[in-house]
Amino acid sequence: MTSQGSLVLTGTDPSPQRAFFRSDRTNNYVSFVGNVTINTPGFLDLSNGVSGSPFHLGGNFANNASINALEEIGSTITFDGTGSQAINTAGFTEDFAYITLSKPSGDLTLNAPINVRGTFIMTTGRLMTTSTNILTLLNGAGYSGASDNSFVHGPMINIGPDVRSCNSRSAKAHDPSVPGFP
Repeated sequence: MTSQGSLVLTGTDPSPQRAFFRSDRTNNYVSFVGNVTINTPGFLDLSNGVSGSPFHLGGNFANNASINALEEIGSTITFDGTGSQAINTAGFTEDFAYITLSKPSGDLTLNAPINVRGTFIMTTGRLMTTSTNILTLLNGAGYSGASDNSFVHGPMINIGPDVRSCNSRSAKAHDPSVPGFP
């Protein structure tokens, strides 16, 4: 499914998951050119049980509800917009299974901290972080593809020993103080 617009999940009933979008087929391709916003009591389910779905986003991602409003176990969220994009939350750390940064132009900016449990893949574009709005690769997570054309610009935390898949020359050239870089 490809939408040229945005997705806003908002409900008037305060019960959880009253406004939801569910991708419930294995490897179901979902793409939004615009923004995706989860408001209370919205719920975005990309997990399809545990196998996940590819989800492409050309705009901003905002979870204004809660950490439980996104279910993406096994899903890859690809940020591939042509302009600036951002990840926002209502003051909590968002968890992602897999993220791909594939931006032909513009940056992806973290306006909230995020965790990645699986793999963070960098093909093109920069991920802008700060010491407050930081990328954390959790224990067992990995990353690949860092280059002069795609990298984390700012601090990140790598919990765990797996740094083998990173192009360390490019990563070190941009932030040599990042923990976990050789």
